[in-house]
Amino acid sequence: MDIMDKTDAFFEALQEAGIEFGLGQTAVVCKDGVVLISVDEDDGVNTIICNRKIDFDYKLGITSDDINQFNTVAGLMEEIAGDD
Repeated sequence: MDIMDKTDAFFEALQEAGIEFGLGQTAVVCKDGVVLISVDEDDGVNTIICNRKIDFDYKLGITSDDINQFNTVAGLMEEIAGDD
């Protein structure tokens, strides 16, 4: 089974479990890794798979507003850097 088959199986398992994603980023923590899913109106769905997982008992304390502010600042910095 290649990586695309494994990714397809992962998304099928999510669908069978009734898990859906809205706009934004979601991390799915699996037994042997983490899958980062980003849903964007323009770009669709992007996936990053990481098999090096560290369990860390820590709370970030971030809110949706914090994420929106971070993404706005990051987007502005990317836009400014691209103007050179």
